[in-house]
Amino acid sequence: MRRLLTGLGATFVIVLIVFALLIRFAITLNTENMIRRSEVCAASLEGWTEKIVSELSIYKQTMEQMYADDDEGMLEFMKTSYEASEDYPIGLYAGDDQGGYFDAAGWKPGDEYVVTERPWYTNGAKSETFEFGEPYIDSMLGKMCVSVSARMAYTKSTRVVAADVYMDVAEDIISDIVVQGNVDGIMLVSKDKKILVDSRNGTENLGLGLDELDSRFYNELEATIDSGANNMHKTKLSDGTYNFNMEYIDTADWYLVSYVNENTFAASLRKMERITIGALLVVMAVLLVSLRWFSKTVVTLGKRAATDPLTGLANREGFEGLVKEFLQDKHDGGLLILLDLDHFKNINDSLGHPEGDKVLKLFADTLRQDFNRHDDLPARIGGDEFAVFVERNLTNDQIETMVSHFVTHAREIFKDYQDYGLSVSVGAARAGADDDYQTLYKNTDRVLYDVKEGGRNGYKIHKED
Repeated sequence: MRRLLTGLGATFVIVLIVFALLIRFAITLNTENMIRRSEVCAASLEGWTEKIVSELSIYKQTMEQMYADDDEGMLEFMKTSYEASEDYPIGLYAGDDQGGYFDAAGWKPGDEYVVTERPWYTNGAKSETFEFGEPYIDSMLGKMCVSVSARMAYTKSTRVVAADVYMDVAEDIISDIVVQGNVDGIMLVSKDKKILVDSRNGTENLGLGLDELDSRFYNELEATIDSGANNMHKTKLSDGTYNFNMEYIDTADWYLVSYVNENTFAASLRKMERITIGALLVVMAVLLVSLRWFSKTVVTLGKRAATDPLTGLANREGFEGLVKEFLQDKHDGGLLILLDLDHFKNINDSLGHPEGDKVLKLFADTLRQDFNRHDDLPARIGGDEFAVFVERNLTNDQIETMVSHFVTHAREIFKDYQDYGLSVSVGAARAGADDDYQTLYKNTDRVLYDVKEGGRNGYKIHKED
């Protein structure tokens, strides 16, 4: 009996030690996962803000080139921006130091409204490239927004063009990360340390500066930002130890701060300790395997989150990384398809960049529709360059059928653009047993070149030696 009690006591001590180690491991692992999710979230926000600046720059360039001496024409052009984007639904507005004011939504300011004293004007007048300014709550819609403005290349006056960007998309991006777990909350903070999005407190503190909130929690948030680099920052507060992580959004000069309380993970494990002590060693083995699998899954999801902001497809970096990983693992099969849109420049030059973006999205949707299996990876790897990697092993006849069917489908969706010569050239090559990515890409690019040299609007499949 004494030996049995000694054994039970030793087992109990081992259980306590193992659980303490498991709690520490879980905290470390979940903190690492929080960092990965924060990096994915920051990349998505970076892509979103870059897209906004790109769109606004096109508007600005058109206004400067075509309406430098035509205010009425400029206003009519600005009106095309009204409700054209969910990011800045009220469209563009502009003003100058000569008393001029132009508004796509038709709003007319009162006499007390001095254009040159407005924050959007003073911020935009400093730069010919678009800058994200101070956030504020839109009194009409009750939403958080930020004015994005830039100085126009005018000689008669100092004219600034701007748009009010709403935080709806940013809120959705952050919400998706929070829902997936591993974080207690995420905040998006402006360069002036004012809160743009707060996943935990909703609208309660939006627009307030971190220094306006009398709380050590917000003081630690501010300290994380003041550290000046993407980093982890740990501190003990009254309700537990918090891990803070900061990511910098370069285009908008914003900060993304995520945080988690270590008790979030420790509490659930301690509960498990109390109710599963008899079978703990088995449970621990399963849990450790599950946690390792979960960590690997999060890394994979992070790679797949590297997407092209316009089309939603994988971008070049994400695409090449997954294909290289597949080839390095020496899987059987694998097919690389490269696709170029022929004469796409004619669309941008004749119909404008918005129509060009529409064509790119249409083509991306067609790729998703035709290559829709879980092991198909479509991507946009350049301006009018696309790629697809098919992981399964296909026969020559299957490859021929797949590629010819897609080319036929592409011709159907481009029929409205025949007058501009829009078509698609396709090259395809099967991965050899010892092929690395460079070899496979070179083989595929060679047959694509043959198609383009032969008149475009077709396909060719690389024949293995």
